[in-house]
Amino acid sequence: MPAIDALMRPQIAAGRLLPRSVNAHAFLVATDGDMLLGAVALRHLTPRVAELCSLVAAQRGVGLGRQLVTALVTRARMLGYEEVIALTEATRFFERCDFATQDLSPWNLDCSRSSTPFQTALAEANELKSATCRRCTRRPRCGQTLVNLSLGRKAA
Repeated sequence: MPAIDALMRPQIAAGRLLPRSVNAHAFLVATDGDMLLGAVALRHLTPRVAELCSLVAAQRGVGLGRQLVTALVTRARMLGYEEVIALTEATRFFERCDFATQDLSPWNLDCSRSSTPFQTALAEANELKSATCRRCTRRPRCGQTLVNLSLGRKAA
């Protein structure tokens, strides 16, 4: 989707958004007629954990980001995920969206002694996410912090 890519490009160049390939099926978008106002992607990590990524809005401070996050969380719940994680520099924004800020980034997180539902769910996704982070060229100067939202247990 060229429109999503065009909206993301300045944020990637500024270092506020991590570079990602655009798969239109993964994105929820906000539009006004033909104009793209914002987008957010849901990335499957494991059957229990999804990643919120590439949250971008044409205009900040008007509530669009929160609406996109809310819609993505609703979609994640409908798909049966138990956790939604994100890497972000905007921890205060995500805290206002009920996400919890974690002290460590995925490449530093030790889930070998998983005790909480979050740790157990994240342990499943951590190997994949940490491998991605370790390969990232921005890692030496990375300011991203891990945030998560527990959606509760799947119905049996």
